Amino acid sequence: MTGAIGLPNETWDELAPWLRHYLTGADNGADAEAPVQLKSQRNVWRGYPNWAAVGSPKTSYLSKPAGLSRTGGLQSKAATGWSNGIGAGVPTLADSGIALVSGALQGLLSIPVGVATPLVDRTFAGVWSGPTYSSPAVLNGTPRLHVTVTPSGRDTSLFAYLYDVDALGVGSLVSHKPYTLRGATPGRAVPFDFKLEATSWEVAAGHHLVLVVDTVDPRYLGRSRLGTSVSFSSPPGDPAWLSVPVA
Repeated sequence: MTGAIGLPNETWDELAPWLRHYLTGADNGADAEAPVQLKSQRNVWRGYPNWAAVGSPKTSYLSKPAGLSRTGGLQSKAATGWSNGIGAGVPTLADSGIALVSGALQGLLSIPVGVATPLVDRTFAGVWSGPTYSSPAVLNGTPRLHVTVTPSGRDTSLFAYLYDVDALGVGSLVSHKPYTLRGATPGRAVPFDFKLEATSWEVAAGHHLVLVVDTVDPRYLGRSRLGTSVSFSSPPGDPAWLSVPVA
């Protein structure tokens, strides 16, 4: 809208030279740019020769949360036979932010939704932490999560969050996704796939990824009921995994 009335706007700034080149033949370099252009959530533009070069999936397997902090790991080898239960219907510090406001802060000022991951209550959330990146990495595309879910209620909402976390445990929300299991048979295990929102994100060296799954998000009208529970598991033959596209 701002570009349509003549104010500075990067979409129109890119559009005008493209039209001048292909409609008038202007030699302005519009045809020399990489054909795929992605802007990260930190407002950095990167060019790629094709979609195949944008990113390839890197799969990590979920291990059972253990210890007082009940934080599981994201590891290279499949870990099966474990189960981890959490209470449903109670919010945690992990959420997707405030509708419209959080999106505006991210898009205009590069201020992401944050959380102190050590303070996320493991009684009501599953938390898995990945290894520290020794060098910077760029995530381009759609993160995917596969895990077996066993709810105690017929309708249960699940919210998956992927965070970029620094050495102090402060996380920035990279992507998230809400899903609701409706009409489930209580106590029956269901293989479940999350397709998180597509993203382009830079992970700094020394940071690591943290996956959180809980049952309440104030931004959404959920179906999780207080007093119910849900467990996550990784049965033999169907391990739980997280796939993240890395450039």
